[in-house]
Amino acid sequence: MNEANEEHQAHASTFEELNEALVPEITAGWRACVKHWEENPNDASVPNLFETKVLTITQAAVRLKLVELEERQLQEGNDISLHPDISPSVFITTGIDLKSEQCHFKSELSLQGAHQTDRQKTILVQQQNALQCKVDAWKQVQLLYTQSNPSAFQTIHWQKTSSSYYHHH
Repeated sequence: MNEANEEHQAHASTFEELNEALVPEITAGWRACVKHWEENPNDASVPNLFETKVLTITQAAVRLKLVELEERQLQEGNDISLHPDISPSVFITTGIDLKSEQCHFKSELSLQGAHQTDRQKTILVQQQNALQCKVDAWKQVQLLYTQSNPSAFQTIHWQKTSSSYYHHH
């Protein structure tokens, strides 16, 4: 119980210090809004001040926006594709996917123990090789889309782990 009282005092002291540093008109307005929200818990028209107001965007939403933009451009007769099979939206989303795949691979690699079987090592090297081939192919397409402005996109850098793989484990 003493520990709880001490923590309460510490929190109260920190709150008072913060509260004194804030503009009183703002804190008074905030307190009024919180009180109104607490007094009306079932009223959906009263905004919850503790809910996040920042909109988050998902990768799926980004993909959708990209293909919708591309669709409008194509309907207007404005095909900006520089590759017959890879449109700008496919190029961008493939880059995003490859970066995610690299992060997943690095995570998997870090979870491996020091005493791996030959089979485990083989699977990891096969995954790495396949990912390297995908990255190399993507980089070729990247040259098409970034040759006029090479700094427009950051290249996905593949760190060779095969040479360092056996040294670290």
